[in-house]
Amino acid sequence: VDPIPTTPAPSDGATSTADGAAPTLPPGDDDEEDDEGEPRDRLARGMFAAEWWEGGKGPKGCDTGRAFDADGGITATPAVTTQEPLLLFPRADHAGWQHIFASPVPGVGPDFCARFRQRVRLPAGELRFVYRKDDGLRLFLGDRLVVDDWEYVDDNEHTVTVTNPTAGEVLVTVLFRDTSGGATLYVKLLR
Repeated sequence: VDPIPTTPAPSDGATSTADGAAPTLPPGDDDEEDDEGEPRDRLARGMFAAEWWEGGKGPKGCDTGRAFDADGGITATPAVTTQEPLLLFPRADHAGWQHIFASPVPGVGPDFCARFRQRVRLPAGELRFVYRKDDGLRLFLGDRLVVDDWEYVDDNEHTVTVTNPTAGEVLVTVLFRDTSGGATLYVKLLR
């Protein structure tokens, strides 16, 4: 059974087909900006399959292959699975991760790692990922690693431009780890 959500809970009118295709914009709303003229976040149109593991750094940490490997595959059963409507943490309306020192979900402590996956229909051409992370993040388009920012350097906003060679449905995978202290994560995909 594929745990990746195929039925989105969109906030901007996005739709999905019954066969599990990636979310797409409704007819007449295919522009790249929202009503305020801001670029649309293509990842906020559906749900992420989220998998959570205990541990940050060291012998039980995420950097030892205990939770997932460097290619985004899992090496252990997650402690908790959830569905997340967006990658914006902490946030006041989240059940667990409401501040930087919080446990992200019940059953997982404040030092943790997570994998988020979502199928997204993307155009060919240049795409901009905007992210902020404390501590580590890896981002894949399909099986291609496009962001490898696994070590903590800062928690500033970063922008990376990548080229998507062909239009169509792509599996977006985000690996995240927090090794100690506060945890922050957001990822947006803009055209």
